[in-house]
Amino acid sequence: PTTFAGRMACMVYLYVSLGTSLGVFRAVLRQRRIAAWPLTAIVGGHDFQGKEFRTLVCACLAIVAAICICAGILFPRLEREAELERYARSRALFQDLSALAEFRGCDDGVVGKLDFCKNVRWFRLQLGAFFGPETGNSMVDRGHWTFLGSAAFALSLASTIGYGSQSPHTREGKVASVFVGAIAIPAFCCSALICASALRSVARRFAEQLAT
Repeated sequence: PTTFAGRMACMVYLYVSLGTSLGVFRAVLRQRRIAAWPLTAIVGGHDFQGKEFRTLVCACLAIVAAICICAGILFPRLEREAELERYARSRALFQDLSALAEFRGCDDGVVGKLDFCKNVRWFRLQLGAFFGPETGNSMVDRGHWTFLGSAAFALSLASTIGYGSQSPHTREGKVASVFVGAIAIPAFCCSALICASALRSVARRFAEQLAT
C-alpha cells in the first residue's frame, strides 16, 4: 500500500487475522487437550520457568543464530556480484549526467549569475541527492550482501521487522529468502512467546503477592 489509510488497514487486518487464528487454535487445543510440544503449551497458557525456560529459549535462539550464520555464507554468493554491478551502473550514470551539466563559463562571476548557471547548480544538487548513499541508487558500497550484511538481513527477516533497507534482487536470492524465513520466523517467534510466557509468570506472581 502506498497511502497511509491503506497501510493502517493492512496493519489492522494483520493483527485481527493473527488474533483470530490464535484464538481458534487455542480453543481447539483446550477442547482436545493437546499439549505435545512447547508452542502448543505456550498458546495453551503454560508458564515456562527455570531450567525449562532457559533450555527452550537457548535452543530457539541457537537456531536463529545458526540461520544467520548460514545466511551470511549463502547470500554473498547469490547477491554480492549483482550488488557490485548496481553500484557500478549508478556511478556510470552519475558521471554521464554530470557531464551534461558541465559548463566552465559558470565559474565566471558575471556568467555565474545567469539563470542557466543557477539551474546547473540546482541540477547538480538534485543529482547528488538522487545518487546519495541512503538511496536505492547509491554509488557507495554499503555492504548489504557481505557476511555481516547478510546475517543482519536474516535477523530482520526472522524478527519480521523488515526495515526495507535491502532485499534480494536475484531469483536465487529471493528463493533462498523464502526458505530462510520459513525456518527463522517460527524459531524467533517461539523464543519471543517463551519470553512472554516467563514475563507473564512473573506478573502473575506479583499480582498474587499484591492480592494477599
